Amino acid sequence: MVNRKLTEQDVPDRVRALALDIAHRLRPVCANMPDEDMLELSTRVAAVELQYFEPPTHRPRRRAAHG
Repeated sequence: MVNRKLTEQDVPDRVRALALDIAHRLRPVCANMPDEDMLELSTRVAAVELQYFEPPTHRPRRRAAHG
């Protein structure tokens, strides 16, 4: 796995919103962590959470026309 910094363009809005929530919850236990590192960590956690733990969105199937 390549360990590279995420850029603003790499982060979808849903990941960004979840990352801010995660950072807010983690801040008390990671009080000495620099803000930039905290945001990087919470963004990676958010991306994984959405990728693996969010139910997939399915489009409804089209029904065949009877006639």
